[in-house]
Amino acid sequence: LEAGFPEAEAREITHIQANFDFYNHGWTEMMEFPADELVDHYERYRDFFERYGITIDDPLGGFRPPEGVANAPSTPEKLDDPEHPHAEGGFADDVYVETANGELVVGGTEEPENVPVDRAPGVDPDDVEEVEGAES
Repeated sequence: LEAGFPEAEAREITHIQANFDFYNHGWTEMMEFPADELVDHYERYRDFFERYGITIDDPLGGFRPPEGVANAPSTPEKLDDPEHPHAEGGFADDVYVETANGELVVGGTEEPENVPVDRAPGVDPDDVEEVEGAES
């Protein structure tokens, strides 16, 4: 956030760093994207990563605490035949929406016509000003 990224991109950067660490430890089953996309994800934020000394091999870079971090067990043998049960290829940041009947769908539903502004999520109806000629 301090580097000027919106929250969603800042969160994505930290997820990419975590995936670098998962890969380095051989924890491919925890990765959010396939190992063959590590470089692609690095390239998306190359400027940020280079500015802070972050590499695939050193995912914390300049953010590594002076006292270091605890060692974690590695399973590098898993890199020979990685499993990615939770990984999704590509760069889709899908939104999951629950429909009125409880079904979970990707991307929501058809956009309704003429939704009154005072019924939008997060809008306090008392804060909505009446505009002459507008439908409510």
